[in-house]
This record gives sequence, C-alpha cells and structure tokens, in this order.
Amino acid sequence: MVYVNLGENSYNVHVDGDLLSQVGRVVKQFGITKALVVTDSNVAPLYLDQVMCSLCEEGIKSDSLILPAGEIFKTVASVELIWEKALDARLDRESLFIALGGGVIGDLTGFSAATFLRGIPFLQLPTTVLSQVDASVGGKTGCNLRKGKNLVGAFYQPISVLADTKTLLSLSEREYINGFAEIVKHALINSSDLFCVLENNLDKIKRRDLDLLKDIVIKNIKIKASVVQTDEKEKGKRALLNLGHTAGHALEELGNYKIYYHGEAIAIGLVLACHIAWQKRLFSEENLDRIKNLLTKLGLPTSPKEKIDPSIWWEKTYSDKKLLDDTVYWVLPNGFGEALIGQRVEFAEFVAAVESL
Repeated sequence: MVYVNLGENSYNVHVDGDLLSQVGRVVKQFGITKALVVTDSNVAPLYLDQVMCSLCEEGIKSDSLILPAGEIFKTVASVELIWEKALDARLDRESLFIALGGGVIGDLTGFSAATFLRGIPFLQLPTTVLSQVDASVGGKTGCNLRKGKNLVGAFYQPISVLADTKTLLSLSEREYINGFAEIVKHALINSSDLFCVLENNLDKIKRRDLDLLKDIVIKNIKIKASVVQTDEKEKGKRALLNLGHTAGHALEELGNYKIYYHGEAIAIGLVLACHIAWQKRLFSEENLDRIKNLLTKLGLPTSPKEKIDPSIWWEKTYSDKKLLDDTVYWVLPNGFGEALIGQRVEFAEFVAAVESL
C-alpha cells in the first residue's frame, strides 16, 4: 500500500491481485450506500459483473454506465452522459462514482465526480498499466476539446485507489506495452534504479510476471506520489511529470487520437525531449541511445509512423496546457533521474530533433 499524503485529501493506493473482489468491502468502510460504476465497452465484459456483485454483497445499491472505449470519446458529451445517469440513479452528495477502466475512464469519472452536485467522492479501479502507474494517482481529471487534450478538467483526488494487477493479464499486447512509456518517464525524472530494473527484466516484463509487475507499479506510484505531495496543483515541481508530453500530446491530436495510443505518443515525445536536451548539452548521446534502445526493446515506437512536417507539429504544441505568455515551456531531462522544468525550446532545435527520428 502507498499512502498519498495530501492533508484532508489524502488516500491509500492498494496494489495486489484480486482486489476487484474486495471493492464492496472497501466502499462500505467509507459508509457509502449508493454508487455508480462507470466503465467502457472493453472492460465491462471482463470485470463489471465482478465489481457489481462485490458491491451487492455488501448491501450497496449500484448502477452502471458503459461508455464506448477510446480516447476519441473522452469528451464533454461523455461527461454529460455520466451526470445524466447519476441523476437517473438518484445519486446524492453522499453517493460514490467508481471508475473501472483505464486512464480515459478515470479522467472522465473523476471530472464528473468533481462537478456533479459540486463534488461527490469517487474511487479509482485502474485496469491498465498506464492507469495503475500514472493516471489513477494524483487527482488530474478532465476531458478533451476539439482544440486540444485535457483542456477542461479539475484537480480532484479519489478517496482510494485499488490497482488489481491481475487485470493486466487481460490486456492486448499493444495496450499492455503502451503503459510502459510512463514508467520510462518516471525513471528518467526520478529513478535511474527503476531504469535498470526495466533494462534487466525485459523477459519477465514480456511474460507479465505478476510479482515483478506489482513491484514496478508500487515503485511508480511512490515516484508519482512523492511529486504530487509537494505540488498537488502543478504550480511547480509537478510539471516534471509532463516530460515527453508536450510533443506527445500534439502527436496524439495530429492523429485524431486514432493512430497512436497515449503511451506510444509519449514514447516518441520522450525521444524528442531527450534529443533536444542533448542539443542543449543536458543529456549525453550515450544516454539518448540508451533511451531509444530500451523503448525499442519494450516494443514502443521511437519515431512517428509517417513523416510529419515539423512546423505543423510545432504549431500543435501551442494548444498545450502549459502555454504561458504565448510560450510553450518544456520539461527536459538533465541526466538520468533528474529533469528541468520551464525550459524554452527554439524551433530550430525542435526541427533538428524531429529530423533525427
């Protein structure tokens, strides 16, 4: 268990197998009697019945909503569907939203909880690598607009997170590997030791060794919590977690959220950021090669599927949330286990990095 210490917004993150069968017991401990489980069309056939039965066994009245799966449905329209379902189920301020799924479901459900009746509690049940190591912890919630990713949202912490590592066994290979981009990011900003764990355990990662996965998930949650605890609402240090995301989010948008999974875009964004850092003499060529090699061995891309005009890609970065005074500030690695926030990047540096891919 990892404790996220945020004062009155503190909560526990539980990591183990078979946690979905304990959801009802955990919810009951909070004195909650009504809940809405929000999930998607991929996850519902696998785990919704198990969660609903667990809630029913503890006498918790529950309804469910199944949304279409995919980043393209991370919209205000989906949030409205959650609000309307909650009203139909007669939920009140003492009720609970439960997010059962990956990062998209967690973000949508969390934002819906933050705004429904001006705020009700929500519980995270992440079922993907990406959501277990990153998206479910820290309280970032929201949805996309046509002009950019996560441009509407709120910082809103869950009451608890139950990361059932056995759910990772049901993921497609592409979805499974997708989450490791955020793990590599955490290693770059905070833990060279974690980077070595990844390099030295590629076979176990490919085999989905549950003991190793549990250890990796816990290590990443601790890294994420250590950053969030010092800067819950991203006024400074928390921006470190955006390494790779400036170019990565822009790439997702250029592909209309259909060509790249989030982690795939972030992997390419990491390589770009590392190359720019190399140009600025913050990062060695040896480390740059090491990053590329690990991403490739994990099965993540290090370059776009098709050639992209650097000027179009560059322009798209200006829809980033970190835009300030008409300047996009980047996060760049400064060796292994350290990164710098608030870095200005010149267009020529960006072009050189894109052309190196």
